[in-house]
Parts: sequence; C-alpha cells; structure tokens
Amino acid sequence: MSASLNWQTQSPIPGVGTSLGARLAVFDGLLYAAWKGQGDDVRAFYATFDGQSWSSQLEIPGIGTSSAVSLAAFGGKLYACWKGQNDDVKIYFASFDGSEWSKQALIPGVGTSSAVSIAEFNGRLYAVWKGQGTDIRAFYASFDGEAWTAQAQIPGVSTASFLGLAAYDGGLMAGYQAPEGVSVSTIRFDGSAWSGAAVIPNVGTSVGPQLCVFGTLLYAAWKGQHEDVRVFLDASDGTSWGAQQQLPGVGTSAGLGLAVFQDKLYAAWKGQGDDVRIFTSCATAS
Repeated sequence: MSASLNWQTQSPIPGVGTSLGARLAVFDGLLYAAWKGQGDDVRAFYATFDGQSWSSQLEIPGIGTSSAVSLAAFGGKLYACWKGQNDDVKIYFASFDGSEWSKQALIPGVGTSSAVSIAEFNGRLYAVWKGQGTDIRAFYASFDGEAWTAQAQIPGVSTASFLGLAAYDGGLMAGYQAPEGVSVSTIRFDGSAWSGAAVIPNVGTSVGPQLCVFGTLLYAAWKGQHEDVRVFLDASDGTSWGAQQQLPGVGTSAGLGLAVFQDKLYAAWKGQGDDVRIFTSCATAS
C-alpha cells in the first residue's frame, strides 16, 4: 500500500561532499544531516536545515570513520553512531546537546565492517549492524542513556550491508539486503523478540535500505541493484507492501538518508559515480 508522493526538485547541500551516503534526523526543531568526508577524508561532518537553507558544514570533533554516520534523537540529545576508520571495526557513538558534542565512546565488545543504524524505541536507543568482515550475521544492542546492553543476534537474518531501522506501529522494524542476492526484507522487534521476517516483493538493491515512518505508513528506500543508480521507495501499512516508486530524476552510488521534517518526507543521498555532492529532496503526500 503506497501513498502517492509529490517530490520537489533535488538540490545539493552547498559546498559539501562525501564518498558515502548522508543520514538524517530531526533534533530541536532542525533537520540534521551527517556524513563522512570524501575520498580518504575520514572526518565526520554535519549541517542543519531550518526549512529554508542549510548551515555551513561543521565537524564532529575528534573522530574518524570509513562508514556512513547515523543519527537519532534520544533523551533530549542528538546521537551519532559510526564504525571506526579503515581497519578499525569498533562501533563508536557520541551525543550532541545543541551546543557541543560529547567525547566519543564505544559500544563495548562489538564490531562491524559496515555502517550502523540507530533509532529510539520504547524509551531506549537501539543500534543494529552486520558482523565484521565475512560475518554476515546481524546484531543489535540498546542504550538507556547510561550503558549499552550486551549485543544479541537478530535470529535468522543475514546481510552483506548495513541495516535500516525505524519504530513503527508499536514495534521496531529493521530492513536489510540479502547477503547473496538483491532482495530487500524486513523483520519486526516487539521489545523482547524478533519475528515476521518478510521479503518486500519484486524489488532489489545492491546496498541496504533505509526506513522511515511518514504519516501512517512505513517507507523503505534504496538504490537499484548493481549498476542501477536509480532510487526507489515502497510503503507498507503494516500488513502488505505496495508497488515500488521511483524517486524521479535522481541517482546515487550509495545508501540514502530519510527523515520527516515539517510534515514532509526528506531524502538525502550522494551523487552517482564520482559525483561527491550530497543532494536532498522532499515530498508531500497526495
């Protein structure tokens, strides 16, 4: 079940670039975007959008990453989460109170070779990630503002890429790409157990999907499979998925970011191929 979306013309965030996709979150009345630098630049950056224009980019101080930087609001702060740079498979996080960033800290005893996704659910901050190296298992942990739980495996889920995460209809939904294929699947967490793994029919991607709730629907977004740089979306009412829609006139070689801001669905993505610019567009529902 897909609502018809009216997308505005894409536009770049001025003066910024990345070699990976950007991620989005809303905090303290602003839309935030975060990303790693382009090429060998392992620094992490962010900018804010007030509905009219983007701020200049700022650096998340003292950190380095070779993955996308995920964002989520939790407990009155904005949290960022990322994999370490290059061969560093540890997972780090930091929080922002609107004025300054905390020092980075570790999610203890875990590792990944891909990006991490975070989302608030039932008063806790959840993180999901694939294992490190050739480990295609998927893991999760949660944070109460003071300490992280031990990691646990998401049963029956395997992926070669990052997972998407969003709270929807009383559950926490994770989206993922099959490790040896292009299919896109979701699984639901009710606060105690994961269940209901299901493939989104007739779609494919070469990277992980991102998830976001807009209105009453859960949206998933992803780039096409292999050399297909088009961007696609689908929506679910919690029972079934509709037909995929194309985000018109855009292309990317990485993952996307999604967030709802000022009653619009925002998407952010890196350009295709050597185009390091970060583009955004927003949509209203028909």
